[in-house]
Amino acid sequence: MTKEITDEQLRQLYTSVGWCAYTNTFDDLSILLDKAIQVITAWDNNKLVGLIRTIGDGVYVEVIQDLLVLPEYQGNGIGKYLLTRACEGAEDKKQVFLLTESGAENKKALSFYSKQPYFSAFSDISITGFYKTQHILK
Repeated sequence: MTKEITDEQLRQLYTSVGWCAYTNTFDDLSILLDKAIQVITAWDNNKLVGLIRTIGDGVYVEVIQDLLVLPEYQGNGIGKYLLTRACEGAEDKKQVFLLTESGAENKKALSFYSKQPYFSAFSDISITGFYKTQHILK
């Protein structure tokens, strides 16, 4: 059964982990889900407690764009479950990757990702990632 996700539920989840770029930019966050390849969620009854969202070309490349778990639910295997499900859903893709900030403020996320069996850090596979940001926030 697929549950409908409201803008309010999405805002609460993104805000709870300090991600305000989307919440400050879009009036309705559901557009993020509409354009996704995969959206997998975790619920505690009717409370959205986790979400993973992937984007890509649908054929060759899939990017894990967002993985969020409410802080009070972190450490209970929800993030690992969501990541596993997303990777299983992208098994037909040649490249599956994610990018995350590498600063000290993201130490918890870096520790989490480094323990997952699906990914190697860029430095481990002789790849350098490049990205462009659009500074649309005022």
